[in-house]
Parts: sequence; structure tokens; C-alpha cells
Amino acid sequence: MALLQQNGFHYVRALGVVGDANGPDYWDGREIDARWADYDAVIAGVTDLAYDQYGLRVEWTLIGDGQVTVPTSAERYALVDRFLAMSRGREHKVILLEIANEAWQNGFPGAQGIADLREFGKYLADRTSMLVALSAP
Repeated sequence: MALLQQNGFHYVRALGVVGDANGPDYWDGREIDARWADYDAVIAGVTDLAYDQYGLRVEWTLIGDGQVTVPTSAERYALVDRFLAMSRGREHKVILLEIANEAWQNGFPGAQGIADLREFGKYLADRTSMLVALSAP
């Protein structure tokens, strides 16, 4: 983060959940799992560290591979609610909240995926003043 700060960056992008903690995949050894006992402290700590020590805001992309990490609607709403809770009082430290990275291949395929993505985006936007993005290609 110091290198980013020294080179004029203003924010970092971080994934909220990614990787299969129970099976081999691309993310082995780098998984981020919402089932960690200290998960809420971790996402708050990353946000605080980036901003308080380096002046960097965080773009939180909540879902990296939703079909694995948060496959059900209930799990996805729970994740959104955790980020809403974490961000209260930290709004100035977060540049935006994005629902899913490359949504079409990370748990939101087809027409139903687009509808679900919009639903989660509206749910999030209705509960925060922060910028909300649905996905990035």
C-alpha cells in the first residue's frame, strides 16, 4: 500500500469473498472466506489500514466467485449486510461497493443472474449513501 500511495494511487480494489476453501482452485492459499470467525474484523481492518495509514480508499467487490463462496440468495444478502455494517462510520474510507466481479461468470449467469444482480444492487443502494456498482467486466 505504501508503494501505491507513493505513486499517486487513491484507492485499492479488494474482493470480499473468493476461492474454494474446501477444494483446489486458482485461489488456493489466497481464499477469502466469509465463514472465518474474524471475517468482520478482517474487512474492517483492511479498510482502516488502507485509509488510516496510507490514505487509500477501498473499492470493495463483495463477490469474487459467488457460485462457490455464497451460492444462495440468503448467503448473498448476509454478505451484503455484513459490508453495510462494516462500512457504517467508514463511508469516507470506501470509494464504492461493487456486488460482483465479472458477474456473468461468478454466480450471476444469464437473464436471471442479471435480475438477481440488480436486486442485490438495489438492496445495497437503498441502505447506503455510498456509490454502488453492479459488476465490472
